[in-house]
Amino acid sequence: MSNQGGNTVTHRFGTVAPLLLALSLLLDPVCFAGTPGPARLIKDINQTASFTSGSFPTGFVDIGDTTLFLATLPTTGSELWKTDGTEGGTVLVKDIFPGPSGSVRRDLFQIDGVAFFAALDPVHGVELWKSDGTEAGTVLVKDIRPGSDSSLQLPLNLDQSQSLIYTALNGNLIFLADDGTRGLELWRSDGTEAGTILLKDILPGLSSSVNQFGRLV
Repeated sequence: MSNQGGNTVTHRFGTVAPLLLALSLLLDPVCFAGTPGPARLIKDINQTASFTSGSFPTGFVDIGDTTLFLATLPTTGSELWKTDGTEGGTVLVKDIFPGPSGSVRRDLFQIDGVAFFAALDPVHGVELWKSDGTEAGTVLVKDIRPGSDSSLQLPLNLDQSQSLIYTALNGNLIFLADDGTRGLELWRSDGTEAGTILLKDILPGLSSSVNQFGRLV
């Protein structure tokens, strides 16, 4: 391992790795300065007695000293969790859709200390939510498509990258939504209901100007 221009480079040496690793430490000890300790389990979130059990944490974003992420349990489905790096501080933030169905449908996107995400509840469908890492501060931003129909599209392939469905511009969230009357179009949100608006109906009418595979950069 060496440090080149601030970038850590790992060399693979096969069976002579121990000797060369020792030599690399002697020649370049600086590259290990500040290296964290060994990896450890913070919390066994899903303690279901099954070989394949797991909470499948994903979508990590930092909000101050707290990290928000998604975790899945048989009793709650995919919901919003947070951790401060301790077992006691790794907890469910809010069960938005009570029961095993789960609410959070896409990864988190952080802007200025606020996490935005798409979540499902039986009253509003899949809509835009935000969280400051507290239960009280985890709220629906706007029911863009009123009623139980969804304004935010679900990916057909849940394994596909979901990190490009949002982007930030001048402190605002830019995303794709369908309000039921103008198709899937480009929207903007400042995190408030009044500040969540359609940017432009590019293809006027019910037809969409973009599709659910759209990527924002």
